[in-house]
Amino acid sequence: MQFRLNKKEEGFTLIELLLTMAIISILAGTILVSVSAHKQRAEESRMQAQLAGAIQNMVLCRSDGGAIAEPNGTAGGASICSLGASYGSWPTTGGSTGFGGYVSDTDFEDGAWFVYTQDSKARICCNSGSNQCSHLLNSEACTNITP
Repeated sequence: MQFRLNKKEEGFTLIELLLTMAIISILAGTILVSVSAHKQRAEESRMQAQLAGAIQNMVLCRSDGGAIAEPNGTAGGASICSLGASYGSWPTTGGSTGFGGYVSDTDFEDGAWFVYTQDSKARICCNSGSNQCSHLLNSEACTNITP
């Protein structure tokens, strides 16, 4: 028994190829959108963790009799404590993080302080009310009360 293939039935038609390419493009676009959203959340989590570490260094500095140096709108990198660099430095903002400079209370020594940094979608707020850092919406305030 022999089968003969008609030349018209060999290969794929242009419509079939275009349809396959369209489906692959839609799937690829969906994956890229999903990945970029996860990247944003990862940056926010990283900045929140770094600022939480800064709070621990602030507590150590104060317990050792040092004064807390404010980030005051800088891009970070400055020492947290007046006693030296062994207490760590403020996390760096800007560049690939997307987070801008710091906004802070004017006096960390009064026991009621706050500091935050934000990007276009999130604000990471640390304060004495909760003694930790939290993710807030851009429009929400960051004060010395629990966020």
